[in-house]
Amino acid sequence: MSKVMLGYTYTKALLLPLDKLMIAPRGLVRDMMDYYLIGHVFCENPTAEEIAFYLCEDLEYIQELWDERTRFAWIHAKRYMDTLIDERKSYNDEKVGAGIASGEARKDSVTVQEAESILGPNIAVYNSFIENWPHKKVTSTDCEKINSLISNGKVTSTQLINGIINISEQTPTDKRDYMKSVSSWLAGGCWVGKPSKIVKNDIQPAHLNRVNNEAKEAYLKNKINNNNKES
Repeated sequence: MSKVMLGYTYTKALLLPLDKLMIAPRGLVRDMMDYYLIGHVFCENPTAEEIAFYLCEDLEYIQELWDERTRFAWIHAKRYMDTLIDERKSYNDEKVGAGIASGEARKDSVTVQEAESILGPNIAVYNSFIENWPHKKVTSTDCEKINSLISNGKVTSTQLINGIINISEQTPTDKRDYMKSVSSWLAGGCWVGKPSKIVKNDIQPAHLNRVNNEAKEAYLKNKINNNNKES
């Protein structure tokens, strides 16, 4: 996790105008976020002792900073980070898939005549790949895999064709280079799954706004409850 680049090191939950964190506790939460990326050790409600241990700080100093407002900020900062880490993992998985696809692209495509000789009555699957995935190569090995899957009863030609069409329709044109190769798609049984998840450039701001709204609502609710108890 130390190599994960999030683009944000804190959320506005640290800076709510209703009760802005002072610089010291704000810095504590940010240090916790940095260490969370390295060691992934802090839960949503860590104790002051745990924080002092992992950050190599005096317990008394951490206890002074670790008040209700700071704990609240950490909870929402951690939830935001977890979301971004998951999204980053998906993005890295897509990059790995793209690398595999690049390797597959260097293989020779099978000719129509060769595909017909291998697939026979299943040639419609090959034709569907050519029509809907023209940017991907279909090899003789892929054709043999198609025959094997169908003859073993793992899938029908109709199911394969429907899967090919669904992926084509649901993947934006500018994202098709990140699709799985034909061989990876067949080996993974992807005709029964959802299309590959594409990480949009605006995914982090969207999560940040959502977490900030949740943080504000939770904090306001907590404030009201505390005021009611005091009255």
